[in-house]
Amino acid sequence: MLKQRAKIVAWGVSFADFLSVAVAFYAALFIREAYFVDRVGPLLRSDGYLGLFAFAVPLWIGLLYAFGLYASQRTHTFSTEAQRIFAVFACGTLVLMAGVFVAKAEFVSRIVVVLFGAATVPILIVERLLFRLLARTARRRRYNFRNIVVVGTGGRAREIAGRIAQNPQWGMRIAG
Repeated sequence: MLKQRAKIVAWGVSFADFLSVAVAFYAALFIREAYFVDRVGPLLRSDGYLGLFAFAVPLWIGLLYAFGLYASQRTHTFSTEAQRIFAVFACGTLVLMAGVFVAKAEFVSRIVVVLFGAATVPILIVERLLFRLLARTARRRRYNFRNIVVVGTGGRAREIAGRIAQNPQWGMRIAG
């Protein structure tokens, strides 16, 4: 039952990430057209951005997975999660730029690629913050807890039990 719930939550997070990355992509196109069109001209082939979108979104989801952002974040701080999102931004933007260069997609605005990467950071951070707040609310209402057993009575076992007790936001209860 627990693994089933974890899979449902992971699917929900990845779907929310998909939507967030899609919003960031279209926000980049909008910002490019609204604020940069006077300096660099209009987008050459707006239909070509559909291919970039089809490449960029799975890339971002794959990088989020590769950087451990679909693993349980119970014991990680939010700053650790945010740092990983920044790493995804850096790697993803570099890979997209390299892909545009290798494909010789001259119609793709480099500004759009950078804006897209930069837009994903605040959008994903806000999304992940909302998920954390939702999880905390659920835990306060006695949902989303994991019962654990600490084996042993030595100093190390007491230390582990103490850390768990001091961090209720992790959603762990010591059953014994």
